[in-house]
Amino acid sequence: MREVENKSEVYIRIAQTSECTGALGIRGKGKSWVLTVLMEIAALSGWNFIVFDTKGDDLFLDQPATGWQAKVLEKKYGLKPRGWDTVFYTFNFPYGLNGVPVKFNLAPITFNMIGFGHLKKLGNLLTTTEKRLLVEAYLSNGGPYARLEDVIKYVVDRKKDKAGLLLALLTSGFFADDSPLHPSNLLQIALKHHFTVINTTFLDSSVEDLGYFGTLVTINALKNYLKTLSEPTRLAVAFREMGETTKRYGSEGPLWHLAREIESFIRIARQSTLVVTKLFWEAQDVKDVPHTILHNTEVLFVHPTTLLQESQYKELKAYFEIPSSLMRKVESIGDPGPGFFIMLTKSGDWLMLPFPPPLSKRVREISGLSEKEIEEEMKHIDLPRMDIKPLLEEAITRYKMWAKGDELILEPTDVAVELRLSKPTAALLYALRHAPVRRQGMVAIPRRDLSSFMMKKFGESMAMLLGPAKLIPALRKSLPLLRAMHVNIGRGRDGDLVFGYPWEEYTRAYDQIEDVVEFKLGLVEVMER
Repeated sequence: MREVENKSEVYIRIAQTSECTGALGIRGKGKSWVLTVLMEIAALSGWNFIVFDTKGDDLFLDQPATGWQAKVLEKKYGLKPRGWDTVFYTFNFPYGLNGVPVKFNLAPITFNMIGFGHLKKLGNLLTTTEKRLLVEAYLSNGGPYARLEDVIKYVVDRKKDKAGLLLALLTSGFFADDSPLHPSNLLQIALKHHFTVINTTFLDSSVEDLGYFGTLVTINALKNYLKTLSEPTRLAVAFREMGETTKRYGSEGPLWHLAREIESFIRIARQSTLVVTKLFWEAQDVKDVPHTILHNTEVLFVHPTTLLQESQYKELKAYFEIPSSLMRKVESIGDPGPGFFIMLTKSGDWLMLPFPPPLSKRVREISGLSEKEIEEEMKHIDLPRMDIKPLLEEAITRYKMWAKGDELILEPTDVAVELRLSKPTAALLYALRHAPVRRQGMVAIPRRDLSSFMMKKFGESMAMLLGPAKLIPALRKSLPLLRAMHVNIGRGRDGDLVFGYPWEEYTRAYDQIEDVVEFKLGLVEVMER
């Protein structure tokens, strides 16, 4: 049992070992900030992350710190702000999505991700009868081998004109036959990027059970897939806010089952031989953390105010050595403010240390800030939001057609078959591919910047194609193509259009129709001359 003398020991430990690490502190004390710093240290050492974000803490991982945060990093710590190569996902359910940033991908769940008993855990979204029918449809069509179209047909045949919420769910986009969240895809994506974030905060509270269900299925599928891998693999997984994901009430709700799934994931991940899994978590109260997770946590960063709460101190003593010499220091310090944490280890090592802000951008909680500070904070926040209305209209159309007996082909559109491009749409596709952007991860670029790019490269006539008067009507006719090419459309704070797209997926799709785009714009002849 000793006090660690050099904080570099801590950073090396976080960077190089596969230990399970937690951060514990009441709201406003900086536990999310500290966990982000720890994740960034690991990322710098080559760990790739999948982050399950139930709070929205990781919306700006792809952007460098700005404002007060950048000043503190540079002046006090001599550190340069940076953003990380990050891809973002949320579950695709247009009926209940609000305020999704354009840089996010909407991802479905596949039936071969779903375990035998999962469909019963959909919560209160469906009636008991509808859940039973969904299970029957799933099993009757091959269980994990079921195709979405066959499941829908089964439900429609049984329910006729009373398909209701179940049919709306099946035709909403929440389920599909393929998904980037399928573990074989998810792992490949994660190993290409620093961070892969799966966020549930944009689902309306009336359908939050669907977010818990989707997260449960994704974690379970990933856990089972990791057990089958025959090649050595390193992966870090982070769980934000255990108080949101591990509540212990209600043995039938998806939130309760999600808590059990996280416990199982951590237990199995620590036992794997070929897959080295590094785990991170955070919580406000030690009672929010299941015993399995505390038992498997080797390093804990705890705020002094937490140790001063008798109930939390007693609970932590069951898992960590907390020497009396440390508690005397804690009592003398009291509340040192946000970002000052104590490292505890199972072996009894401990260290008090202040953490710098993360290198990536974070948004401070506005509670406790002055009006001037809030105004300054808002200057550095620009998060263009996706227009969900076209997605919702498509979902409603699919529902109506299936409900009246018309069958639909549900396979994704092949971008190569869409040859009738308007000139504005062709100009947009060209600009998205060739404009000077960061060519990795998720890209978000305003319409105005695309127009300026086309002006510099080709002149005014080409730039005018991307003006609102010509582009907006063209977009209405091109939404299926843009969706097939993974392009999201939203608006920035100034009300102008912003386009978000994953660079690698978009360029692969663009390559299929590059000749058509350039011919439509007359660029083939221009290049030849």
